[in-house]
Order: sequence, then structure tokens, then C-alpha cells
Amino acid sequence: PGSDGQVTYEIHYTPSVASISDGAKLASMESSIAEIEKQLGVLHPSNPFPDLQTAITQLQKRISLLDAQKLETIQKSLDKVLSEVQQVLNKKAELEGTADKDLDLKVSQLYDFCHRW
Repeated sequence: PGSDGQVTYEIHYTPSVASISDGAKLASMESSIAEIEKQLGVLHPSNPFPDLQTAITQLQKRISLLDAQKLETIQKSLDKVLSEVQQVLNKKAELEGTADKDLDLKVSQLYDFCHRW
């Protein structure tokens, strides 16, 4: 103790090698996670899935529901709809080819006149 009643302490600290190593590992892992998130992208807040793993799991479940027979049925339905749409487009082209422009103008004027009331 000094003459004025004060006591001075000296503290010497030597960090352990393990804690420095753990800190370096943690920093490395955080850097790796940041890089993975950068590559994968961050989930948008409006995304219905809380995380990427849940999203992948749900999508895998949905895909597994589509067996070959269901896909074939869907394909046949799509082919039928496509055929019907093509028929409608052909009919439309046929009707437009024979359309009377003067008649179209008169019908349009009559339509506008009726809707003014």
C-alpha cells in the first residue's frame, strides 16, 4: 500500500488458445453461412415457408403426389383443351374473314346508344 492509503493491483491476462481457436472457428462458420445465404438468397417475408428446409420438404411432398397416371390424365385434359381452343381460334378467324365492317360499326353504335340510357 502506498502512503496515501491507495492500493494498486496489476492484472495479467493470457487468453487461452482454446478460446481464440473457438472464436476463429465461429467466425469461419458465420462467414460460411453468410456465403450460403448469399448463394441461396434470403426468403421473402411473404413466403409461406418459415425456412428453406421446410419449403423443400413441402415441395417434395407435393411432387410425390404427381404419379405417372395422374400426369397422363392431366396431359390428356390439356391436349383436349388445346384442341378446343384451336377450334375456337379457327372459327374466330373464319368469322373475321367474312365480317362486314359497316355492320360492325352499326352494331357498335347501337350498343353504345342502348347503354346511354
